[in-house]
Amino acid sequence: SLAYALRHQFHVAKHDVVLIFAPNSIRFPISFLAIVSLGAIATTANPSFTFTEISKQVRDSNPKLIITIPQLYSKVSQFNVPLVFLQSSSSPNLSSAIPKFSYYSDIIQNYADQHLNSNDVKQIDLAALLYSSGTTGTNKGVMLTHKNFIASTLSFTADQDRYMEGRSVCLCFLPMFHEFGSVLTLAQLRRGNVLVSMAKFGLDKVLGAIAKYKVTHMFVVPPVMVSLAKQWQLMNNKYDLSSLKQMIYHR
Repeated sequence: SLAYALRHQFHVAKHDVVLIFAPNSIRFPISFLAIVSLGAIATTANPSFTFTEISKQVRDSNPKLIITIPQLYSKVSQFNVPLVFLQSSSSPNLSSAIPKFSYYSDIIQNYADQHLNSNDVKQIDLAALLYSSGTTGTNKGVMLTHKNFIASTLSFTADQDRYMEGRSVCLCFLPMFHEFGSVLTLAQLRRGNVLVSMAKFGLDKVLGAIAKYKVTHMFVVPPVMVSLAKQWQLMNNKYDLSSLKQMIYHR
């Protein structure tokens, strides 16, 4: 439904760029997949970016549409680009004065019965334009093809496939705008695993989610590993973490 709307309502065509400027949510990967299914190019940005930082990426990537949330409207309002808000149309605190915007929920409802014909998308086609952190200068767009994502997602769950593990439950608090978080998310969905999405890391919230949703797999980065190592014994007594089979560390 979303891909159909992107094509027919917003006229997104192959090779057009669509910016996802939003925190983690289950609608983030749905938006990403809808974009790339058209042969269009997804670019993602850190929702904590300042106006100056997001302006640089918008100038560089020239998106035809921005998918965001109302709380970030002030950072994208000057770009004269149509907006899709990921909240539902019943969400509070949305200004009726905002021009050229649509709600994700309305789009899904309006195009619920619509299906796209197959698209001419090849593995060598560009799928995403993900920006570097700019460690050695200004951030730069890294061009990733569909083949890059296929290889990366297969490698992420290769051990689960090799040992014919059943359906896993993966907790994702890593930012989906980042390459690591995006590939992690797509890999779990490709395999049919359950994905538990969190907007950001918080030790108590993460451990509570593991216990509540019986999480089996979790990918972490160095600061998270340090935090867990310091508090693991204490938290293990407070939460039932027996479901957790594997914690994968990424430098």
